[in-house]
Amino acid sequence: MRYQLIFLFFIHATFADILCDFKISILEESLKIADSKKDLQKAIQLKNQITNLKKHCDNTMILEESKEYIKSLQKQIAEKKQALYHAQLSKNLAQEKNLKLEINLLHEQIIAAKQELLRLKDKLKK
Repeated sequence: MRYQLIFLFFIHATFADILCDFKISILEESLKIADSKKDLQKAIQLKNQITNLKKHCDNTMILEESKEYIKSLQKQIAEKKQALYHAQLSKNLAQEKNLKLEINLLHEQIIAAKQELLRLKDKLKK
């Protein structure tokens, strides 16, 4: 789940921008975690993302990607709610319970994503 939240930081955007520096520092922290856990595949992926951000970074792209991520989470919740409705109709209690848990997790991810978006906007104001 940590890697899903870190997804917010995998955005292409010029190196001199405030948000770009912020995102790169977060990716570098994630890289340290991946290295300490000996997760070579994740470390390589993070190194590539850092390199891409340093080459092609733009504040507006970072904000747009964060907004798109929130929209994708909202879409996932709508799909899960539809599946929950069908599970309730078919009285499938196990599926219903699993879908409720998934919906709750998605809600938490949306809250975290929205908080991150607000932090990004605040960084631009400073």
